[in-house]
Amino acid sequence: MKRTITIIIMAIIILGLGGYIAYDKLYTKELKPEETKEEKKEEIKEVEENVDVQDGYVYNEKKVKDGDGCSNYKEFELNYEVAIPKINSSKTNAIKLNEVIMKKYKDKLNIFLNGTMGGYNVSYKYIVKDNVIYINVNESSAGRCSSGLGHTTTYYYDIKNDKILNSEEAFKAAGFIYDDLINSYELKDEDPVGYDYIKNANFSECDRSNTDGCGCGLAIENDTLKPYFNTQCV
Repeated sequence: MKRTITIIIMAIIILGLGGYIAYDKLYTKELKPEETKEEKKEEIKEVEENVDVQDGYVYNEKKVKDGDGCSNYKEFELNYEVAIPKINSSKTNAIKLNEVIMKKYKDKLNIFLNGTMGGYNVSYKYIVKDNVIYINVNESSAGRCSSGLGHTTTYYYDIKNDKILNSEEAFKAAGFIYDDLINSYELKDEDPVGYDYIKNANFSECDRSNTDGCGCGLAIENDTLKPYFNTQCV
């Protein structure tokens, strides 16, 4: 009787051990590789989100136009050097922002090319910080009878969340508040009226005015960001 019980107990132990070994092999060979694949997919996703900015449209031309009415020159040469930026991403809002930027500056270029206002130049630079792309688009115009105007507009794009940021969101992401913007106005002594207006405005005014080619934003200086106000419009 004791021998029979011993045999039964041994059989149970052997069956249990065999089941454990089979489960362990199944888990190791089948489940763990799947987990590794999922981890690799996540790593690839992070790499794909490291997007940059490149030329989306380039135009270079020199034109000679009639100078009558401006000083004593009969004709003068105008430069049209345009490089419009494009975010290198296929995400929905990256494409949307690219379209907004492209339309704005191509439309302006066509106005200058077909009008009598003078030359027109567009350049850009960008920086990526904490998954946010900051793009400075610099435009300048040399008028027929003036030395010209210059202006910077900044665009903000959150890579990770595929989101176009407004001024307040972008400033917060960069570690700034509205007071930093107020203090950045360098003409506060020469322009007390403008300075008073700035003190009583807010970030929504930055967003509104930037669409018209004036306003405030974050300038890129030596790989750092600096708040700015711009009172000139091109």
